[in-house]
Amino acid sequence: MIEVHHNPPELRYELLLDGRLVAHIRYRREPGALALVHTDIEPAYDGMGLAGELVEGALIDIRGQGSHVIPVCPYVGDWIRGHPDYGRPRRGRPGHPRLRRDGGRAAAPASIGSSSAWIDPSSRSW
Repeated sequence: MIEVHHNPPELRYELLLDGRLVAHIRYRREPGALALVHTDIEPAYDGMGLAGELVEGALIDIRGQGSHVIPVCPYVGDWIRGHPDYGRPRRGRPGHPRLRRDGGRAAAPASIGSSSAWIDPSSRSW
């Protein structure tokens, strides 16, 4: 049985397989958002689709809280772009800086449902 749950004290979402922790996404809190910074899976479970299950579960929970996502982790960003029901690329405003995976600026935003998935750290608005 696969279970995804939020573990706020550890700042991560966890995937349990038959009660055993096999994957997690670490995050950091930002005002009105969670920056998903790293996805990790036990090597024995790599290639089974569990990382995707974890990302999907985390996004459902975050969206349910009415929060935004900053996909710093390359896997999370790729997953969002590959699943149009969770995020689709959207054009940003000219001259408007964006967060990049490496914490720098100037990456294309994506949206999750009606919420912005990439946000500007200085204005916090989209």
